Amino acid sequence: MVLFKEIPQGLKPYFKPYKKLFNKPDYEHFQTLVTGLIVNDNKTLQEINDSLSDKDQSSLNRFVNSDWNRDAVNEVRLQQARQKLLRDERGTLVIDDTLLHKTGKKMEKANYHRSGVTKKLEWGHCMVNSVLASNTNTPLYPVTEDIYVRKEDCDDIPFRTKRSIALSQVNYARTHSISFDTVVVDAGFQDSELYKEFTSLGFDVLMGIRVSTKISVKRKKRVSIGTYLGMLTDDDFKAVIRNGKAYFIHTKEVSVRQVGKVKLVISYKQGDEENIKIYMSSLLEKTEEELAGILIKRWDVECWHRDAKQHLGLESYQLRKYRGVRNVVTAVLVAYTLLVLSQKRGILVRMNTFFGRGLETIGELCRFMRQAALKGWRYMRCLFKKPEEFRNLLNKQILVKNAKV
Repeated sequence: MVLFKEIPQGLKPYFKPYKKLFNKPDYEHFQTLVTGLIVNDNKTLQEINDSLSDKDQSSLNRFVNSDWNRDAVNEVRLQQARQKLLRDERGTLVIDDTLLHKTGKKMEKANYHRSGVTKKLEWGHCMVNSVLASNTNTPLYPVTEDIYVRKEDCDDIPFRTKRSIALSQVNYARTHSISFDTVVVDAGFQDSELYKEFTSLGFDVLMGIRVSTKISVKRKKRVSIGTYLGMLTDDDFKAVIRNGKAYFIHTKEVSVRQVGKVKLVISYKQGDEENIKIYMSSLLEKTEEELAGILIKRWDVECWHRDAKQHLGLESYQLRKYRGVRNVVTAVLVAYTLLVLSQKRGILVRMNTFFGRGLETIGELCRFMRQAALKGWRYMRCLFKKPEEFRNLLNKQILVKNAKV
């Protein structure tokens, strides 16, 4: 077991706005939980408590499973983002679901859900979250999250479909001053009424569409998208290069029953030809290049899910209580926010100047904060004044493989 010296000073200032939401003991637990999700390799509550706190683990367990105000925590988090990160930038709101894999059969509200990776039913919790992808280089920013619970498990909570969750998340973003003009959802959310709801609110839409859906091209006989897809050749796709990667896109104006005229968008990444994404869009005038820019943001959200699982413990929890699961997921969003904010000051800002490269990934930020928690922030500041030693630490302990400064 690793014993950490302190909560890194690079994180501490960003905890302060949350202090008003908790009493003193619970505020300490909150800091311990969020810091542990960042700096611990093993992100179970036992490991987090043993490495960062001198209190008994049962105390942290009680806090995690207690009824703290998740909505208030998320509002503080969004306020931090609006002030420090998002400003008045408009972007794209991507709503996606991801499976939080579990093995324990006694976890409340866990059930079999379709995995987007294996395309099979697997056991766990299904998280639906909305992520703001800015039109600039601002990092992806999670807005809110929900857990989709199957109807048979809703004995003590109202049942909500994924479509109703998606609409509520769009309205949540609107009422919390999140600026966006386009909504992107996958085929799991396909619904003609939801599409119309989004457009009636004034948003452009890219909605995933199933291959069984019938379309009509130039008023000809309706065929399934699967059939239409089989008629296409490589020449029907346009290559768009973004960030050194090739994306292939085919677009066509078609008619979809109960929706009307839409632009059919079919796309895939080079090297991932089997993972074809198909959307119907209200963006009739957009070019392939412009649509590619939006779809890349959708693909980036999958990377955010991967990072949150690998580096922030999004699916590391071992909790039976549904309330505890929701609290930990909220804490993961806070952990992500604090990491992104930490890039804006101190050592992490000056790294670009001195070494030509900052910390660019969530994994790198977590590993840096882990070293700071182990050795102390003062040590890291002193080491920064010794460029060769600091460079050695970066290359050996922090930066991703094959990245050197």
